[in-house]
Amino acid sequence: MSKRTLHFLLMLLVGIIGCVFYYFFCSSCYTGVKENTTKNAIEKVPAVKQQITSQPTNRPFALSDSKSGFGINANEHFNFNANGFSIIKPIAANLDSKIVELKNYLGQHPEKELDIIGLYKSDEENTSAYPNLGIARATAVKNYLVSKGIASKQLNTLGKLDNSLIPNGSAIYQGPVDYKFNTANSVEEENAKIKAELEILKKEILSDPLKLRFQTNSSKLSLSAAQRAKITKLSRYLDKADNGKIIATGHTDNTGNAQANTTLGLSRAETIKDYFIQNGIDATKIITASKGPNQPIATNNTPEGRKENRRVEITLK
Repeated sequence: MSKRTLHFLLMLLVGIIGCVFYYFFCSSCYTGVKENTTKNAIEKVPAVKQQITSQPTNRPFALSDSKSGFGINANEHFNFNANGFSIIKPIAANLDSKIVELKNYLGQHPEKELDIIGLYKSDEENTSAYPNLGIARATAVKNYLVSKGIASKQLNTLGKLDNSLIPNGSAIYQGPVDYKFNTANSVEEENAKIKAELEILKKEILSDPLKLRFQTNSSKLSLSAAQRAKITKLSRYLDKADNGKIIATGHTDNTGNAQANTTLGLSRAETIKDYFIQNGIDATKIITASKGPNQPIATNNTPEGRKENRRVEITLK
């Protein structure tokens, strides 16, 4: 073998060994740089924040009776301010026309009742006389329907918590009310059901009248859950009973002039009447009276007893 050939073979061997070393020791350096570069490029891309826009709830005036196929659906509905239970006026003309249809339908079917289910959220403040804002809103809707000629006997008021409600930009809940038809087998069955309910309500109200007390030198009321429940029963009785009435009687302690106390008792009874009217109870169904200091339920010899005697009792007339 010539020197030239040997020299060529040595150079070829060195080249092969160099390639082997490069493959095992340097190619990973290239890969690492590439991966690291890619990673850095990904990290530098700013994240796109997903913005979720909550659309205000807008419930239509929708009623459906599955037993007859009768139905109403209008985009307009009753609206309420957040924390409020008075219907926002004016009422859309199209809504009033649908209420006429409802009036005619219920008038033709006295065996049917309509549940009015007021909706409310848990973070709303309840300033009504009822256990929750839902019942207060349902009562407002009920009164409006009654003003349009629908019999209150055929209307029930209920409340339901619904935290999915979203107010619009003006803090108004659009249509927070649901409806459900109930159907008795006959008019006779419906009347019998109402009669039985009235008997139960009458017994409960008469056996345990609602007593409301004012803070000293104040007309502010702080209602308990039990008192709110009693007001709901009073309201329901008045809705269902023909010629039903309640009487609010003011009582005082024996401090001061008897005649002045009688006047004070009547004033407190009138305050309660106004409060009931604000909460949707018909003014014509509320009678006021005063017994002054003449019917104490506790001793007037102690501050605690006098506080018990300063009250307004509400019962059936």
